[in-house]
Amino acid sequence: MNITGRIEIKDAAVFTKSGTGKNGREYNIREQHGFIKVGDEVRRISLSLDRDQAAYPAGTYTVNSACAVGRYGDLLVPRSLALTPVARSAKSA
Repeated sequence: MNITGRIEIKDAAVFTKSGTGKNGREYNIREQHGFIKVGDEVRRISLSLDRDQAAYPAGTYTVNSACAVGRYGDLLVPRSLALTPVARSAKSA
């Protein structure tokens, strides 16, 4: 299912999880948190970032990506999303 929605990034904080896997190799997972709105529903999500990828600046982004609904009704988003910044409209006087 292709879902079009908006993602709100509140700040550019990046969270890193690191450790050693069962195979003995070290790993680092970089994530940034945001909120996705699809229709009337808002969900908190974690966006995976590549090793050298800069954090998304705070703001609103659109996403048009293949997503799925999980077994318990949760929204499953792909690990890599291409986010497009929403242009800010000029305030009228």
